[in-house]
Amino acid sequence: MTKHSAEPLLYVYYRVPVGRLEDVVSDALAMQSQLVKAHPGLRAQLLRRTGTSNDELTLMEIYSMQGGLPPAWIACIDRASKVWGTSIVRHTEWFEPIVSRS
Repeated sequence: MTKHSAEPLLYVYYRVPVGRLEDVVSDALAMQSQLVKAHPGLRAQLLRRTGTSNDELTLMEIYSMQGGLPPAWIACIDRASKVWGTSIVRHTEWFEPIVSRS
């Protein structure tokens, strides 16, 4: 039997042209650093999908916080990511871990 954890994770993913990858990664890491400093307990990761497709790479940001992130976090992270304008379309998804009961 399984139960759901009360700590949902926010996943934000988007495609980046290979030519912009270095700048976008630098901006994303700086944004995450600022968010983590401003919100104690926030955990942030930046991941890259392996391989390329049509000269693009997919990046994924993951956010979590003990006790869970409030849904309003999507707006907070969207505001922080406005540095890229509308050229990068970001998608957000909430997932929660499934914990196995013994």
